[in-house]
Amino acid sequence: GLKAHYIAMVHAARLMVPRGKGLIVTISSVGSQTYAFTPAYGIGKAGLDRMMKDCGLELKNFNVTSLAIVPNGARTEIFNDILREIEEKIRQGVVLTQPEKDTYKLFKENGESCELTGKGVVHLSADQNI
Repeated sequence: GLKAHYIAMVHAARLMVPRGKGLIVTISSVGSQTYAFTPAYGIGKAGLDRMMKDCGLELKNFNVTSLAIVPNGARTEIFNDILREIEEKIRQGVVLTQPEKDTYKLFKENGESCELTGKGVVHLSADQNI
């Protein structure tokens, strides 16, 4: 959860600040900005985004960048399972709840591969201006 991310951030910063450079990246979720799955999920992701932003401000003077990448609905195995469950409900004629409709739209129509985010992180880490 958020506490584990914070502890990892502290340890990473302790290594990077003396070197005078570094990049700390976390993968967040659109659930930080809109409803996805449960309130606890969204609250945790929003807290993570805020932590990365605030730590980025504190680490900037040490040339350490901290940021959260927010994929547009990464199509992980778990989310593919959720999509299949929702599609089964649709086939059975079950009326979907609004959160189910929103989740389906997010991941079915706008989902992206996990590899896309990974490639973005690789390019960020190679950028000498970050």
